[in-house]
Amino acid sequence: KQWYQRRVREVPHSSTRPPKLSASLVEISEQFIAEQEKLLCGSVREPITPQQVFDNANYLSRVGLQKCRFKWYSLLNHVPNKRPTIYIMNEFLDALPVHQFEKTADGWVEIMVDVEDDADKLLYTTYKTGRSRMVDQD
Repeated sequence: KQWYQRRVREVPHSSTRPPKLSASLVEISEQFIAEQEKLLCGSVREPITPQQVFDNANYLSRVGLQKCRFKWYSLLNHVPNKRPTIYIMNEFLDALPVHQFEKTADGWVEIMVDVEDDADKLLYTTYKTGRSRMVDQD
């Protein structure tokens, strides 16, 4: 969430002419729409209903931080493609193989997710790999 705010704040602009920056979001969850609108625009005008999302290709359009225009769409094929476009989808980011490491007094350990033995509960655990020992020796 903070990444969006930092990036939008860093866009240079003059007081006489707003930047030509816009972002199109494809979202159908009313909860996520409200969170995105509050984060990107500073407030939520009024809650979006499921009917509004599915009845309108572009169901919400607002000027947000630093005069950036944000538009929400219910389907990807509703987003205009007249300009060069970069698509960033959360499914892509979720699928990236990311490993997280932490340096401890005993060397580097990998942080992993495990299941608690007697419960259906996830927990963080660490694992010291042979490779992490090699990195620590350098």
